[in-house]
Amino acid sequence: MKRSGFYIIFLILLLMQSSTVFAWDFVVGYKRLLPRLGVSEQEYERESGGNFDIKPVVNNTVLGQSLLLAIKFETISVELEQSEYKYDSTIPATHAAVSEETDIECNTVENRLGITYNIERELAGIYAGVGLSSAKETLKSSSDKWEYQGISPFFKFGIDLILGSLIARYEQIHSSVGNHTVRVNSIGLLLAF
Repeated sequence: MKRSGFYIIFLILLLMQSSTVFAWDFVVGYKRLLPRLGVSEQEYERESGGNFDIKPVVNNTVLGQSLLLAIKFETISVELEQSEYKYDSTIPATHAAVSEETDIECNTVENRLGITYNIERELAGIYAGVGLSSAKETLKSSSDKWEYQGISPFFKFGIDLILGSLIARYEQIHSSVGNHTVRVNSIGLLLAF
């Protein structure tokens, strides 16, 4: 265990040193998300067997968070981001998937891999990017679980406030999770090494 910790610290120091030599930055960040969902009916696979078309209803404000890792070379960044957001919903008693009105928790996990183009000046920057998002949406009740998995493209743009190695970011992402349309607004802090 101690040996693996040493290797991780060594790797981070190596990345920091090589970034000054080869003019690239290693960026890590955390963002809070406020997704806006356009929910449509789509097919979910039930854990206990069978597929059902379900249209979740958003009963509360959708909130989430994400972690970002990026390698930036001058104006181009390659970014890997994992985000998660949740909301509460219900399935009506008239639906074939349930026998009575059922409260469910909807949880979506997205892994995004993309490329962004950055334009920066002294204290500010703007950027736009594209990529692919792998999403897993889970609808979970007290007695059952339904899942959807898929891959879709995304487009994003944002504004950075650059304070040395600390970056404050506002971002908007447009994508889909199956038949659902997703627009994610986020604010966060990034640290560039």
